[in-house]
Amino acid sequence: MLGGKAPRMVVSLPDGSGVPYWYPKIPLSQARVSKAEDAIAQRATLSFPNVNPNDSTDVGYYTPYRGGEDFPHKPENAWKWKLVPSKEVHIEAGYGEELVRIFTGEIDDAEFDHQPKEATVNLDCRDMGWRLVDKQIVTEWADEEEEQYYIEYPLPDVITPVWLQPTGTDPIEVALIVKDLCVRAGFAPGDVVVEDTEILEAPEFERLTYADAIEELCTLTGFEFIIDDDGKARFFFPYDRQPEILDRELAFVGTDPTYVGKHPIVVLSERVKGSTGPDGEPKYVRGVDYTVDSKQGLITRLPGSRMPEEDPGTLVATLPDPDENITSICEFNGEIYRNEWEWLQQTS
Repeated sequence: MLGGKAPRMVVSLPDGSGVPYWYPKIPLSQARVSKAEDAIAQRATLSFPNVNPNDSTDVGYYTPYRGGEDFPHKPENAWKWKLVPSKEVHIEAGYGEELVRIFTGEIDDAEFDHQPKEATVNLDCRDMGWRLVDKQIVTEWADEEEEQYYIEYPLPDVITPVWLQPTGTDPIEVALIVKDLCVRAGFAPGDVVVEDTEILEAPEFERLTYADAIEELCTLTGFEFIIDDDGKARFFFPYDRQPEILDRELAFVGTDPTYVGKHPIVVLSERVKGSTGPDGEPKYVRGVDYTVDSKQGLITRLPGSRMPEEDPGTLVATLPDPDENITSICEFNGEIYRNEWEWLQQTS
């Protein structure tokens, strides 16, 4: 017997007072947590007995309207109006008391059965990505009485700032735009983690959801956006993406830009190396031997570069493709690696 180390899954409610779980964790009878790669908002469905864990005759224990007109024959308890839509829930899984969080979200819908032999609670939940999916971009303008379904970056002075401040008229780092959109949708600034893309943009969004706007920025940069198990929004370079261009020979003439064959290039993903030396030597360095225009898919040889003029270099690049399947195994230079970090360690 597994005893205290038996696998288990529980749901709990944070009470917002600084105490993580004032209410007891509820063991689940059934649970399903979706992890679709192409969905910003993940879903969880779960069920558990609607019975007092300390008194099997006390059915309807978790019913939020218990003690009211619709359920008068049972007294109120600590669960009154707790398991209702918009309440935050955490799901944890593991063995015994060794649990890790696998879902942070809010209740979308809740059903309660009070029949003695069928007393069950069924919860349908979505993670915090619902804020991005359900809400349209809305801004307040100093010269407009009504809210506007439009935003532009960099922010003009007439738009009321929420996190990002007006910075003039020059294009700005895309990661800052993503974070500002998340904060406007309802995320705390500390719950949005972004990596710089090295791409500057000045986009405009009109009558789009926050999710649609962020998806456009992901396509532009080749970055990925997820809501993690702790409910934090993350915008990051996808290190486990399969390369779409592998060992393509390109001739770099003078300091003329050379198109790699597709754009945009995922930021920091290109690998340029010699084609005549052993094992692809030398490996050229961004900023020393060449520069990259990630948006346009261009690589330019720098003056004084080690790259000889008109000598083909070999490019290895991962490029964004929304329909591409993500894998944790990558192929670079004809060899299989567990992930790109391993390849970087061996070739740096």
